Amino acid sequence: MGILNSTRKIMTRMIEKSYSIGQFHGEKKKISDSRRQNLIKKVSLTEFEKKKIDDLFVKNYGKKIKYDWHKLYQSFTKKFDEKYFPEYLFSSKLEPKMNDAEYRYVLDDKLLLPLFCEGIANVRTPKTFLTIYNNIWFDENKNLISKQQVQNYRGGDADTEVIIKPVQDTSSGKGVEKVCGIRNIKDRILNEKGIVVVQECIKQHEKLSTLYPNAVNTFRVITYLWNGKVNHVPLALRIGQGGGYLDNAHAGGMFIGVSDTGQLNSVAFTEFGDRYEKHPDTQIEFKNYVIDFVPEIIKTTEKLHLSTPQLGIISWDITVDECKMIVLIEANTRGQSIWFPQMANGKGAFGENTKEILQFISPK
Repeated sequence: MGILNSTRKIMTRMIEKSYSIGQFHGEKKKISDSRRQNLIKKVSLTEFEKKKIDDLFVKNYGKKIKYDWHKLYQSFTKKFDEKYFPEYLFSSKLEPKMNDAEYRYVLDDKLLLPLFCEGIANVRTPKTFLTIYNNIWFDENKNLISKQQVQNYRGGDADTEVIIKPVQDTSSGKGVEKVCGIRNIKDRILNEKGIVVVQECIKQHEKLSTLYPNAVNTFRVITYLWNGKVNHVPLALRIGQGGGYLDNAHAGGMFIGVSDTGQLNSVAFTEFGDRYEKHPDTQIEFKNYVIDFVPEIIKTTEKLHLSTPQLGIISWDITVDECKMIVLIEANTRGQSIWFPQMANGKGAFGENTKEILQFISPK
């Protein structure tokens, strides 16, 4: 047994090392994209600003870094902050070090998310109508059902909109499909070979649907354990546009910074720097738009994180339904994307904790 455990740990470390290297090179490749380089070229740092970045990173991380990530983040709000945290350091250094590999995959499974909501008031996960495990089907009550029963499925209202998505790895909306009418999904799922769920399409709160009604607009709340408490990164709200049903920036959506009191920033952005003071579809002005349940969202995500203290940093995708109940769409423990909350808010992700966090990941 001891040999097996030792072998497993060695294999896990090798996988983690490979993952970190992949993330490092992946982020380097992303920032070399011509569209990002065009944004970077628009920002000129002063010698004083360069010195502030150098002082912070050399003293705490142990080496200088390229200025590209600072310039990319600054290109959105035009705000300088030496504490901007480069995506490549986050995904290849901090995230693997804070989230132990033996635990981090648990939250990736959407079927386990309801367990983490137990005992926490006013939070739920989307209702699951059907689950498919490699051609084996379960109904909403987790009863095993036959292929014939799937063909005759009558769960939900006939015109209920549903979301079909993989149980794991739906980053950037990958594999997510919206279907009008729950009874119209049979042809789509009867020959499904993977592991997917059929879930309700959340009817979001009026404050969110007013901004854009065709997508379920979600808050990205990143919480992390540091100095004996749960902290959070500046919040961002992702909003769909152009008739699409996804809000993710990689899928064509936009994002905007949100204060801890629920005040939206005045400008929303797309991934490559398009700027909007009003939503292009609904013409809702972002300035002075307040979503009053944001403080409750923050408190809830802090409680959720305390239910999984084995993980140091977690990204929660949250919306609020028409009954003002908080809905946990998914939780991410890898590939969390620290870039867009910083771009949206014009400030570093970790604020006054940045020095200590850089020391934590320092190769020294």
